[in-house]
Amino acid sequence: MGLFERKAEADLLKMLAMFEKTIVFNLSDIDSSDYVTIESNLDRHSGKGADVSKQFEEFVEKYVGDRNREAMRHFCDLATLEDRLYAKHVLEKDFMSAEGIWERAIFVSLTEDKKGFPIKVSFSIKRIADTYYLDMLKLDTNMIP
Repeated sequence: MGLFERKAEADLLKMLAMFEKTIVFNLSDIDSSDYVTIESNLDRHSGKGADVSKQFEEFVEKYVGDRNREAMRHFCDLATLEDRLYAKHVLEKDFMSAEGIWERAIFVSLTEDKKGFPIKVSFSIKRIADTYYLDMLKLDTNMIP
């Protein structure tokens, strides 16, 4: 059946429509397992695990703004993700994209082994606000007497 059971996959796809992009992969066997990438319009493509690491590297280099790039490299480090997700099950990091849009990156442990270590993990990106919206929220100091 692939990464999901039929019913679980349908429910997950509905939830994933809220995100800009989601990658679901098997963290316990990242180099050889399958992964699936789902875009906000529910377009999806699959591949082999070695491409997952490459996707995260490209995401950080192309999508993340300069000021947040180093912090996002650490956040997206798959070598340390298992230990970071072990106790928390969900990791979130806000960042500004290269286009000046505030986004939130979220790792979620979907399935875990008997000891509680993550096996299947999702990574999603959700828009929080863009610079236009943030500018609208600023107080116009010229209007204060």
